[in-house]
Amino acid sequence: MTIKNPFNPSFGIQPTVLLNRKELITKLVNDIKELDTPYRTTLIYGTRGIGKIVFMN
Repeated sequence: MTIKNPFNPSFGIQPTVLLNRKELITKLVNDIKELDTPYRTTLIYGTRGIGKIVFMN
């Protein structure tokens, strides 16, 4: 039995089609920039392959 290597060096590459995330990104950036906000420390997490790195890029 051969075990397939899960490492994929293409992670984080910008996909050719993106969902419209402008509103979400704008809200996140504005919330992080506020001086008196609980969002100064932000954690982006989720299941592998859902676009966390692409979102942060």
